[in-house]
Amino acid sequence: DFPWEIELAGEIPPATETLREVIVDAAGGEGVFTTLQAAMSDVVASDACARIIVREGHYGETVTIRFPVEIVADGEVTIESNEGAPIVSHKQNAILRGLTLVSGQDEEGDTMQGVYHEGFHLKLERCTIRSARCGVYAHTKNAFLVMEKCTIESAANSGVLLEDGAHASIVDTTIRKTGFAGILAKGDGELSIESSRIEDTKNSGLAVSEGVWLE
Repeated sequence: DFPWEIELAGEIPPATETLREVIVDAAGGEGVFTTLQAAMSDVVASDACARIIVREGHYGETVTIRFPVEIVADGEVTIESNEGAPIVSHKQNAILRGLTLVSGQDEEGDTMQGVYHEGFHLKLERCTIRSARCGVYAHTKNAFLVMEKCTIESAANSGVLLEDGAHASIVDTTIRKTGFAGILAKGDGELSIESSRIEDTKNSGLAVSEGVWLE
């Protein structure tokens, strides 16, 4: 209760600014981009936050996030890359929803992460990841990762690898079939796990080094 009388309902409506929407469609069409990276470049050029709507399809590319953005799947969307991680977040804030991310190895045999997160805030929601290396790799003390209702179906190394003070919150997520640990946290970061499942790993389900705050 407020200690004074105040009318909360007034004639001035709350701010309801909406994000500009950018459409990506592998089939092409008027006013759409055929790749996510082209859409991302448009967002950077416009210097304004946006929501990228990705229509159903398979996209063979690496998406480098260099500006605050929301990427949302409209149907079954797969982003697959053998030359780099399907998603690379370079010190930006981003939300990814409903994507399937697949990484492989290049012609020289180098394996790729599913998601490479270098810093700031990244949220993965309802995403599925299959990786020839780690499912999600986050490093630096400025890296904050949230995974909610995600699935890491396979990873040749760890499902989630946190290094150099990275922070992560993992909620209602399943990690299975990893070549090493389900979740490996090293350095002085923080790790919170809630209502999640780790199974069928070739090493520890959860490995945490000294200095990591675990909740």
